[in-house]
Amino acid sequence: MITHGISIIASFLYIIGLYQVSLNYMIAGRIFSGISIGLGHSLVSLYIKEMSPVSLSGMVGMFHQINVMIGVLIASLVGIGIRKGDADMIWLYLMFGFPMITCFFSVIMFIVKFTYDTPKFNLIKRRPEKAREVFRTIYKDEYIAG
Repeated sequence: MITHGISIIASFLYIIGLYQVSLNYMIAGRIFSGISIGLGHSLVSLYIKEMSPVSLSGMVGMFHQINVMIGVLIASLVGIGIRKGDADMIWLYLMFGFPMITCFFSVIMFIVKFTYDTPKFNLIKRRPEKAREVFRTIYKDEYIAG
């Protein structure tokens, strides 16, 4: 959720930069966006590795990469609407504002539905009952020993 907050800040900076025609805000937004994307990719990979069964972790990690590539494709398609010299402002606001909408949606989903710490984290914090509860929630019974 920290990465989503950073991404929301980046989107606000982009939009302010568009509204005020300020390169400084655009550069600051790009810096925040880069930090958010870098943190997000490393944290998602770690979370997938800890939450998925060993037999499925490669496939689940592959789906993450496919979704990233779909996002790049969508960003490229939105960018087609912007041509050098005749950019309609709605395309620019859409391109820089859409990440804010998706981040708000993700934050709501994390608060409402996906509130699990990984079983490994629960075991490190000496909460084995909580780790078993997470195992039973996300895994089939055949993957759980004892």
